[in-house]
Amino acid sequence: MNYVYYTINTDLDMDTNQGEYYGYGYYLVDASAGNITIQLPGSGYNGMAFVFNRIDNSTNTATFQAKTGFTVNGASSITLGISQFISPAMLNNTNWLCPCVTYT
Repeated sequence: MNYVYYTINTDLDMDTNQGEYYGYGYYLVDASAGNITIQLPGSGYNGMAFVFNRIDNSTNTATFQAKTGFTVNGASSITLGISQFISPAMLNNTNWLCPCVTYT
């Protein structure tokens, strides 16, 4: 599988920007300039996989929110910490499964 690489350094709604961010992607999350929120897409993405890698070491937050009617690991949102990545984020019906892994 070939991933397309994107850098995210501002708030992003993946449904609104699906023309730019649609498909299997590897997302480099950079919150060094401030807190960012990534709204995961809703319907139509069942079984799709995305990888998110936090690349900054700032104290700012990188929050992943679910659309109304969806969840992220059973909650409305999760925060990706410093030196963490989500691999893969996969939609299973209405729940985004987002295993957060810490690397060194």
